[in-house]
Amino acid sequence: METQKEFAPKEDLPLVMTTLVKKVIELNGQRTEGIFRVPGDSEMVMALKIRIENGIYEWDDVMDANVPGSLLKLWMRELEQPIISSDIYNDAIEAARDDDSKKSCELVSKIPELNRKVLEYIIQFLREMAKPEFEEVTKMSTINLSMVFAPNFLRCPSSDPQLIFDTQKDQQTFVRHLIEDPIFETKYQFDIK
Repeated sequence: METQKEFAPKEDLPLVMTTLVKKVIELNGQRTEGIFRVPGDSEMVMALKIRIENGIYEWDDVMDANVPGSLLKLWMRELEQPIISSDIYNDAIEAARDDDSKKSCELVSKIPELNRKVLEYIIQFLREMAKPEFEEVTKMSTINLSMVFAPNFLRCPSSDPQLIFDTQKDQQTFVRHLIEDPIFETKYQFDIK
């Protein structure tokens, strides 16, 4: 966000994220079977990443929604700090294990403001992508979307492989709670057809 202030000072969300989401929509990601599950061409993803790192946000040659979709997940995964901050990770896992959707949604108020905005934006986007008319084509239900996005939202603070493995399902449940429960309100809207 600090770097972005130089060329997009009025943007309150990461331009890379909003641009990638818009490109997924523009390329009919909502009608692409396996969107976010099927990886984009790795060379194209890396080429697009380099362009973004060089401040180039015009990508007319990108024709596959899986490319910006893959880069969106990669961008989230490579953030220095996870979107769901480590200090509430254990609470998020506990809420998921209790299958307490309300508690999961309330925990979001404890993360930093920018993280919350990013989370709200992506969750609203995933809600749109999970609409029945799109799910029928993409085969990406809220369960599937949760599965592919959970590791991008949350990171287990432990390096114990067994603990990391044991909490994967709980991470997915936590993200599914956010997507499915209307108690988690967002101010963002998408016009996806």
